[in-house]
Order: sequence, then structure tokens, then C-alpha cells
Amino acid sequence: MPVSEAQKRATAKYEKENYDKVLVRFPKGTKEKILSTGATSVNSFIISAVMEKLEKCNQSNAAKLDDLQTLIDAKAREREQYKQAQSGKLDF
Repeated sequence: MPVSEAQKRATAKYEKENYDKVLVRFPKGTKEKILSTGATSVNSFIISAVMEKLEKCNQSNAAKLDDLQTLIDAKAREREQYKQAQSGKLDF
């Protein structure tokens, strides 16, 4: 049974609202290499690879932010100790 024009429009509208489309070009033979890994499709393989990379980047950025926060906290403690030492409340 052929797809109606209304169904085609509805599908196109849904995809436009819910998906980003990206054209990716690979050297000849890459598709076969991807499929030989056991991937169910090239699209699923690419999505999985990109999501894995994004997760690693997010973890790396989170670690960097944690390190930065640790440095900020240490500097704040040093500043507080300096203020206390200046006011005579703390002996070094």
C-alpha cells in the first residue's frame, strides 16, 4: 500500500522537529568495514561512536571543573587564613 502525501508530510515534520540530520562522507570501503564489526547499521554505529565520544568529553570536562573548584576552594582558604593572620587572630 503506497504512503499517502499526508503521511509523508507528517513524517517529514516529525523528523524535522526531533532529529538533526548530518551528512557524513567516508572513504570508499568504510561502510563495509563498519558493517563487518557486527553493527546492525552504519547509522547505529555512527550514533554509538559519537555518543561514546561525547560522554568521554563530558567526563573529561567534569573532571577539569572538579580540579578547578578544588583550586578555587584552596585559594579561598588561603585568603581567609591570610585575613585572620593580618587581624592577629591566627599565629603562623
